[in-house]
Amino acid sequence: MRQALVRWILLTLTILPAWAQQDPLQGRWEGMARSSQGERKVTVSFKKEGDAYTGVISGVGGGTEVPFKEVKLEGEKGSAKLQVDAPQGAVVVNFDFVVKGEALEGKGEINLGTQVFNFTYDLKRVGDLLVRVEQTPEQKLEYFVGQWNFEMTSRESPLGPGGALKGTMSFQKVLDGKFLETFFDGAAEGASVQGGGYIGYDAGNKVYIFFESRKGGVALLSVGTWTGPGIRLETAPLKIQDQTLRVRRAISIVSETTFTVKQEMSLDGGPFQRLSNGTFTKVAPTAATKTDPK
Repeated sequence: MRQALVRWILLTLTILPAWAQQDPLQGRWEGMARSSQGERKVTVSFKKEGDAYTGVISGVGGGTEVPFKEVKLEGEKGSAKLQVDAPQGAVVVNFDFVVKGEALEGKGEINLGTQVFNFTYDLKRVGDLLVRVEQTPEQKLEYFVGQWNFEMTSRESPLGPGGALKGTMSFQKVLDGKFLETFFDGAAEGASVQGGGYIGYDAGNKVYIFFESRKGGVALLSVGTWTGPGIRLETAPLKIQDQTLRVRRAISIVSETTFTVKQEMSLDGGPFQRLSNGTFTKVAPTAATKTDPK
């Protein structure tokens, strides 16, 4: 009887690890997401809790982990949804995928209301443990490196004309990657809007520093923090045309190739009012060129 009990215990200890690994989705997955704007590495972690799944994804938020709102799996087919609370409203990203052993592949859709972006992805299982990957503040800024097309709608202000604004903006690492140098070139209502600047991280005060110089001599200095999937900033008071101007800017990362910007302004200490809303879409590396205003 005792020998039979020992054999049963040994058998149980042998098959328990196999049972623990039988779930087809739980674990950590890594791979690439691809769209017409290029490709980006992503990491996804899923966990089974009772009959439901939870999960997070990084690589769509500049390295910041974003939790899925829901995850479902029926057989080999699965779906997931995440929601990014951008200043313009909630942005929903839908995923549909198929799990086959150690491979997960599928397609996704980002709905920005007036624009829809599609992408595909293929991932491989790389571990059974959920690992939280934290990026340094400087590494988070690498999300922006490259060239972006943008479309904005703004109101007339001391900073420039109102209306629809379209153009390009580029970011490149300088000074051993400690700063990003930026250039932008656009047009609104027939008037050109150009400028450049620098973005860096102040480790002492734990804030991001943005310096921006625009054509015509206007310069803005703003500080902010990385909160969730984006950065919240506010400028120092700026004197333009006998008016004192302050600007608040919210940058929200929607995916590896899309981020949105919402700006509000205050004149002479008055309440903050809407200044502009915009969407930035990354240009594929083969098509990207540096924009450098003269």
